[in-house]
Amino acid sequence: MPELFNFRAGSYPEYPEPFRQSLLEQYKLCLQSADAASGRREASNRYLITLNVALVALYGLQSTGSVNLYLLVPVALAGLIVSFLSLHIIGGYKKLNAAKFDVILKLEQYLPAAALGHEWELLREPPKGRAYWPVSDLERRIYWVFGCLHVLLPLLVAVVLPLVGITDWPHLTT
Repeated sequence: MPELFNFRAGSYPEYPEPFRQSLLEQYKLCLQSADAASGRREASNRYLITLNVALVALYGLQSTGSVNLYLLVPVALAGLIVSFLSLHIIGGYKKLNAAKFDVILKLEQYLPAAALGHEWELLREPPKGRAYWPVSDLERRIYWVFGCLHVLLPLLVAVVLPLVGITDWPHLTT
């Protein structure tokens, strides 16, 4: 099991008080910065998922009558672009958070307890059947699903629904 404390029975080195205070303040700032980045990531995800859901809802408008390619094609392209950009944004936040947590873990080496490092070690070695899935992996899967929807739904609306007689064949209308 990983160690939570960085010392054993008095073997922890004594640092001058100004150094300890400065280190603790830097550690706090780094934690706040990581928390703020996570907040920005959450807000970004909320916006991008809402945008994707709105675009997917527009396909529903097409399935109620005749299919308008002037609406269907731009919506599909916009959806693919939003999904592609979302994947890159998630990748950027993943790299940013990894760098921030690397700094935090290095600072924890000089603190009496390494709570965050200990937490990550516990997540890496979960009990059987309780694997930890990084949030960024789940986020990426969500945007891949949206990307697939932006390919499959236009095909459904433009080809499958007219084939079974639910809608008319696509046409260009103004």
